[in-house]
Amino acid sequence: MFKRLAGVDLFLGLQNQNFIKRYDRYISGPPFDLVSLSVLIMLIWLARPDFLADIAPPLGVAITLLPKYNYELQWLAEQHPDQVNLYTCLSFFLILITAIKTISFSSYIAISRLGRGITTKKYEDILLKSSLIILLFFSLLFFIPLPIYNTGAQSRVVGNVYILTAINIYLSTMLCGMISAIFLLTKRLKTQD
Repeated sequence: MFKRLAGVDLFLGLQNQNFIKRYDRYISGPPFDLVSLSVLIMLIWLARPDFLADIAPPLGVAITLLPKYNYELQWLAEQHPDQVNLYTCLSFFLILITAIKTISFSSYIAISRLGRGITTKKYEDILLKSSLIILLFFSLLFFIPLPIYNTGAQSRVVGNVYILTAINIYLSTMLCGMISAIFLLTKRLKTQD
């Protein structure tokens, strides 16, 4: 999907096969890194909840600056107080990994030799449409809480944290892919004279 962002084939005329393979693996593959990180944090929470209880408060201060997490953490504190530390750590590290991946791959795009650019008459329209898509996923990940809340399971092991985290992993992957795609578009698009 990212390769066809805004109706433009990002690989059109691209000769660098090594770049294409890396980009395809980075964009199209399942988010194993985010899922693995989430499972690891969850296992730590089950085995040593006191460890997450120690590191969660400073992380919570950072993420509650974002409206979405401020709302969700308050809701969890009322409904599932034992899951607040888990969700705080999951959310913080998902945001951190997403930022690192996006910066790393955007830097890789910036220094890669990509060959011939994509010529278009509507340079501004393509970038505007792409930017709006990025803004949508950015808002859903950081600002807009999704209305999926209910009382949820009362068990310590099962609860709404997993639904929220699964949605956040999806949104993180989409945001990361969209930013990389628009970065690649910006580097390759040329206005037709």
